[in-house]
Amino acid sequence: MASTRLAIDLEPDRPNVRYIAALTAFRIGEYAAAKTQIERALALQPTYDDAIRLNGAILMRQGSVDAGLAEFRKVIALRPNAVAVYSDLGVELFGASRFEESLEALDKAIALSPGSAITLSRAGAAAQQLGDTKRALAYYEQANAIQPRADTFLNIGTIQYGLGDYAKAAAAYEGSLLIRPQSPLAHRNLGDAYVKLGRPQDARRAYLKAVEQAQVDVSLGPSNARAIARLAVYQAKAGDDAAATRNMNRALALAPGDQQVLQRAAVVHALARRSAPALEALEKAVASGYSRRLAAEEEDFALLRS
Repeated sequence: MASTRLAIDLEPDRPNVRYIAALTAFRIGEYAAAKTQIERALALQPTYDDAIRLNGAILMRQGSVDAGLAEFRKVIALRPNAVAVYSDLGVELFGASRFEESLEALDKAIALSPGSAITLSRAGAAAQQLGDTKRALAYYEQANAIQPRADTFLNIGTIQYGLGDYAKAAAAYEGSLLIRPQSPLAHRNLGDAYVKLGRPQDARRAYLKAVEQAQVDVSLGPSNARAIARLAVYQAKAGDDAAATRNMNRALALAPGDQQVLQRAAVVHALARRSAPALEALEKAVASGYSRRLAAEEEDFALLRS
């Protein structure tokens, strides 16, 4: 951030400088700041395709999914065979819970570049969210044959967890952590698997590790509502409802209409057995695009089943 500020001071009217400033802000969840910089870049160079693509991603993160999609289509018209455009579009559609469209975009990226383990793993995640575990596992197997990745093992663990094989799930999560030991999500999921295996002390240690790593993420992006909401869930899992509630309120203040933030607010309330606010948050999440099927399958909503 300091480097981009210096670059702007030196060359404020250089499109690439504004683009890099926007990208830096985007990567730490500062979407309003990213939007300001990308608009300046596009004012200076309206056909700057990387800037148009980033503008699309920013819009989708801010909840304007169709407007963001329109920006991506502009880039596709300019560069119809650009792998990164389809890959990034798939990621943003996935984040908006538009999984069928996400998988379509990622399949186009795979057709253009079949040797990308990252894209194959992302396609597996989209298929997994659609409930097609057989197809998801096929993508993951292809991805691992090219390059074993933490995300791939993490998602395989989630499938095994859903199938009720908690020992295989724990092994997959542990494999993910061997590659990326700082992943808060892998620690959280490992904690869930340990609970199912009757290992409560190991589960608590895993949840606390998730909290520790998530706090690092939040320190890097203090305005990233989704990161703060994830931290709140991990704190709730670790039994610290007071801290979870504080952070959940902070995330909601930053992004009151974000479906992922609302879904995690529902989880925090459900884990604390506050059914009324949990249902209220879940209803808002579904209204914002969160999948009803995922809500029905979410284990943390057990309190709300009745």
